[in-house]
Amino acid sequence: MGGGRTRYINGDLPSALQEDRKWTKVILPALLVWAGSLGDPWVIPDQDLVRALRTIISAVDPQYGDLNGIRPGEPIFVLVNQFLFLVWLNFALTFPWTGNTASQCVAKQLRFHCSCTCSSFPRL
Repeated sequence: MGGGRTRYINGDLPSALQEDRKWTKVILPALLVWAGSLGDPWVIPDQDLVRALRTIISAVDPQYGDLNGIRPGEPIFVLVNQFLFLVWLNFALTFPWTGNTASQCVAKQLRFHCSCTCSSFPRL
């Protein structure tokens, strides 16, 4: 009973995002495409991440219920932050710095990890 952080798992996501593995097959890869397009993908303000998540989710599932429920502290936001942290950590541990910009490095990692074509992702 401490003041520790709340831990979420994918099972805590709304069922609409879990069906057909939308979360892992579409939403997270689309989020990486978006993050890789940023000038500095290493530092993403919360409001920008919320806006991107709402845009991606509404494009993937136009009938999605409460977009206002996507905000800091909620399972979707916490899980995305955990995911991005693991991507950045993986990047730092596996790709030597080669003089590329951060967005070029993220794009390289995205191509490495994502087997689907980026043209199938919603444009932001």
